[in-house]
Amino acid sequence: MWLYPSEQGVINTFWALCGEMEPFPRSLERYLALALPLTVIKLPLLKITDIQDWLTQRGASVAFGCSDRQLRGCLVARGGEGLIFVDGTDSPAELRFTIAHELAHFLIDYLLPRSVALRTFGPWARDVIDGVRLPTPSERLQALLASKAITVHINLMERSGEGEANRSVLTVENRADRVGLALLAPPSIVLSQLAPLADGFVERHEAVTSELCLRYGLPSWLARQYGRALLVDIGRGPSWVEAIKKT
Repeated sequence: MWLYPSEQGVINTFWALCGEMEPFPRSLERYLALALPLTVIKLPLLKITDIQDWLTQRGASVAFGCSDRQLRGCLVARGGEGLIFVDGTDSPAELRFTIAHELAHFLIDYLLPRSVALRTFGPWARDVIDGVRLPTPSERLQALLASKAITVHINLMERSGEGEANRSVLTVENRADRVGLALLAPPSIVLSQLAPLADGFVERHEAVTSELCLRYGLPSWLARQYGRALLVDIGRGPSWVEAIKKT
């Protein structure tokens, strides 16, 4: 199973809000602008300080609390709205995945929990959830008991291994990868439109990788990883003998 039901649910909700599904290869930019209060900002050679400067110039200073470094993308969300910052010098294929990855964070790590929090606490708590005012001691206790975070949401998509990543961060990032990939190249569609799969894993893998690059516009490195994962998921990964030969 590539996606969990909650992950597929936010994808279905997104396309329902769009009113139609974008044809392949998808860039998602026009569709996310139609469906959500979400804007893509392209800055050259994106760094944390570039994002801070951009926000500060517009009267929305945000403290990131980490050292400056280059990024592929960044999501900043507050008040039910969000900004996706991307490195405008990246290739179209890389930009495609960065936008999809950050859109996934907005849908499943920000918008969904915010909606749950509003349902849990009621409309009176909107100003607290959106950071307009501080919570009272009673509201903090309710949030603690309900395990709902009340904060501005920031996500950084690293360009390299510079950022620290613990197990919980990796879990969140892997989920955003899964949802982002499913937005760009839905597993069921990818597999249903392939020609009959070859007997050997190398040939199967090359066929899926080529399709992911040419039809869906994924970067080659990502297409190889995703293609392997899809084949393993349907039981068509490398055989024991093929795996031994590779090592």
